[in-house]
Amino acid sequence: MIAKEGSLYKLSIAVGLFGFAVGLLAGLNVLISGLPTPGLMTGFVDDWSHHHVVYTNPGTAADALAQGRFEQWYVTANNPRYIMQEMRRHPMLRAMEAAPDFASRMALLRSPSVDSDAMANARRPPEVTLTNDWNVDVGPIGVGTGNFPAKFSFNGGVSASDLAVFNTSEPGSGTSATLIGLDNLYVTSPTVAFAYNTTTGDTVATSVVFNYTGNQIAFVSTNGGSAYLNVLRFEIGSGNGTAYGSAVTPSTVTASAGTFTTCKSGATSCLFRAKFANGASDTRSSPYYDYASDTLWVGDNLGYIHEFTNVFNGSVAEKLSSGTTPWMSTGATTVLTSPVFDGTYVYVGAANGDVYAFTVSSGAKYATSAALTGGGLGLTDSPLLDVAAGFLYEGIGYDASHDSGITRVNVPALTSVSEVYFGGSSTTVPVFSGTFDNSHYLDGGTTGYITTCNAYTPNYYFNPIALSGFVAGTRTLYSSVTGDHYVEVASSLVTCSPQTEVLNGTHDYIFLSVASHAHESAGGCTAGTGIACVYGFTVGNATTYTWTGTAPTAGMEIPENTTAAQSSTSGIIIDNTAAGGGSNVYFTTNATTNGSPCSSPATAGCAIQVTQSAL
Repeated sequence: MIAKEGSLYKLSIAVGLFGFAVGLLAGLNVLISGLPTPGLMTGFVDDWSHHHVVYTNPGTAADALAQGRFEQWYVTANNPRYIMQEMRRHPMLRAMEAAPDFASRMALLRSPSVDSDAMANARRPPEVTLTNDWNVDVGPIGVGTGNFPAKFSFNGGVSASDLAVFNTSEPGSGTSATLIGLDNLYVTSPTVAFAYNTTTGDTVATSVVFNYTGNQIAFVSTNGGSAYLNVLRFEIGSGNGTAYGSAVTPSTVTASAGTFTTCKSGATSCLFRAKFANGASDTRSSPYYDYASDTLWVGDNLGYIHEFTNVFNGSVAEKLSSGTTPWMSTGATTVLTSPVFDGTYVYVGAANGDVYAFTVSSGAKYATSAALTGGGLGLTDSPLLDVAAGFLYEGIGYDASHDSGITRVNVPALTSVSEVYFGGSSTTVPVFSGTFDNSHYLDGGTTGYITTCNAYTPNYYFNPIALSGFVAGTRTLYSSVTGDHYVEVASSLVTCSPQTEVLNGTHDYIFLSVASHAHESAGGCTAGTGIACVYGFTVGNATTYTWTGTAPTAGMEIPENTTAAQSSTSGIIIDNTAAGGGSNVYFTTNATTNGSPCSSPATAGCAIQVTQSAL
């Protein structure tokens, strides 16, 4: 087991990020929240949800006081997700956080951030190639297109205990793990920390989430047409599985919250597994976890959102409106995406093209958007929520006018819908979420760019879109498809992965993959009909937003799944913990066959770590 449970309120508020005196902070903490000043964080999480809920720079406490928004600033500064975001984006912060006197020493400093002028004047980094560090067999499917691995990192830099977890999307058995955990990540051959067949026949085909101490995970499995919430307190070492093909069942598997709680006080693995109250299935919705309230939300295929309370720290239970009816209902029979949460409202997209908002305190539906799509797959990915700016962004593959693009919706009312579209579309290829560049984070959400990878028949393009290009209530044909800021990444309509941004020093990067028909040739990736590729792009600054050229700065050829040509890699997780200050890139591939062990990323379905050095 990695770490024992602790109180949620031992989370660090990372006061080193803000200009704020320790004594004043302690007093206001009690005054506003009634809670004692939290202690240090154990570590930080990177999972699917941290790529869909983001926080832009709130400024300093002094700024907030002067502008009359101190309460809003305080809520953001103490939000565990915001703190984790800053720890991921600024490696120096997590190294300092390990010091016991971190808070007292850093309380008077401004938030360390990358200065826009420094970005503009920085030397352009050399073009580099992704080189494969390791690959581990996780079955023929892996995490799955549109999903993300989950990673827990301890404070203070590289740790052998840092853990990456991969769902396999394959039915569980003694020769087919449903979940695999890897540690010793920063060497050439990582260790399989655990390989569980959580329950025979279960399939875990959506993303996993961690608790805040890194010793439990939550996920959804499907079996016999119904979905189950699973909460796993895993163990590491002998008796916990050794490989994808050598899986074991957790020592205790139970539907009793009391039995699960008792088991967790021992030293063996424990799995709580509860069927959704309405018996619905779930094929598209990953669970969203709120660290502050120990609550989890997940959608199903019948248009309901399930709320589970006391997920990691108490007695797990599903909250119901009555009988077997889940807490939140869209009122429509439709497949839901993964939900997101802004502290007051839960938002979710649906296959019928609508976005819904729910008031958490009552479970009532607060608002429904106008239909954002005109057919095809509907909304296939969770909204991207910019909490500070109050906007949701949805990638659209096929809208009412048969265009693809990005739609922005005001929250929580879901009014003032605006869209930037490109003129092409597809009814069969999903469009996953984009990402923001660093300038958007720095400037409080008012400037910068958002990206999309969208159809422009018959090809697929990676596009940065100026956030100023959105005008409420309008649809704008964006010129980037015929302008400077786009790259053709595939010569056919194939799936792009979600996009992932990472800041390293003064350099900003965005990564994505295409399933096949790679168009741009760079590094280890060759353009061609049968070639799938991971691309890396260098992002400019907020003023010019220029690329290093039309070609990506890095590439790595990956296996093409010839039996499922519309399957790119999973979503990409990136950390800043590689030797020499580089970034480690994690994802899974899919292929027609899997090796045992995975011998090459070109011939097997693998969990892969690659390092982009010399950033």
